[in-house]
Amino acid sequence: MAGVVLSALGLWFVFRDIDLAGLLDSAQRIVPGPLIGSLALYWGGMVVCRSIFVSYLLRSAGAVRVGKAFRYICIGYLANNVLPLRMGEVTRIVGIARSERLDIASVTGGVALERLLDMLMIGCLGIIATQLAPIPPTIRFIALAGGGALAVSFVVAAVLSRQTFRQGSDSERKIVRLVRSLFSRFTAGLGSLRSTKSIVIVLGTIAAIWLFLVGAMVLRLWSFGLPATVPVALVLLFCLGIGVALPSAPAYTGVYHAAAVLALHDVFHIDKEIAVGFAFFSWIVDVSSGSLAGAVSLILEGLSWSELRQNSAVGVPEPVECASQTK
Repeated sequence: MAGVVLSALGLWFVFRDIDLAGLLDSAQRIVPGPLIGSLALYWGGMVVCRSIFVSYLLRSAGAVRVGKAFRYICIGYLANNVLPLRMGEVTRIVGIARSERLDIASVTGGVALERLLDMLMIGCLGIIATQLAPIPPTIRFIALAGGGALAVSFVVAAVLSRQTFRQGSDSERKIVRLVRSLFSRFTAGLGSLRSTKSIVIVLGTIAAIWLFLVGAMVLRLWSFGLPATVPVALVLLFCLGIGVALPSAPAYTGVYHAAAVLALHDVFHIDKEIAVGFAFFSWIVDVSSGSLAGAVSLILEGLSWSELRQNSAVGVPEPVECASQTK
């Protein structure tokens, strides 16, 4: 319910004083070349790089091929576009665990680390943006405070990844043993932080992923006739990153639009109708391309829509044999 309310408020904030005819006319501003380039850089650069990254992060849970990681990233995009509350993350975790017969708690740990690193990069982008753009004090505070909190969270995750947990005794209550087991298996998924070399690889790869995103956003801005500069792209990605992290209706409806308008209109004083046009049509491009890639990946994985829904509603599983437990 909270997600629906936030989405409704976001749509009201964006479209309350916008002329529909003018909004549709703004589609004529779109230049196909840079838009195609933006999609190529996103899917051929960022998503491919993220697939390699996910495969690396999950190596402590078991071997996950890059192609498999790519398809389940796409399936997660599709699920996020049709299910509320970012259920695509759950779908991706359960799908990979079932497909590769891995321990779901360890896979959850690896994907949680991926999400933490994404949020850390969003915080870094926000901090950099505060030095390059006229950021309002509220957004500046969020960027600085959030970046600091996420950096601390990363350090905590690195510490937890190096901890060993003893097996619970038979005298312990079942719930205590279950919690101990889940926590131990979850931290096994943080195995990519167990050495300095791995940490350097992880941080370097997530930085490369977001460089692809910045490049794709610069091209996207160019395709809409907007200032195609790094500061604008950074602020826009920061606001979008915060916006889509909030609970919302499927496909980030409302929160995506509000975040884009906030960045373009409120920060850079771009005409609101132009900012709304970008938010609306850029959202359509993202949702349609993500849904198409997810649908194709479903077919390639031999999954049905009902199985996708089941993956988003799975309960807490029993431990299964996995690489992290047998070594």
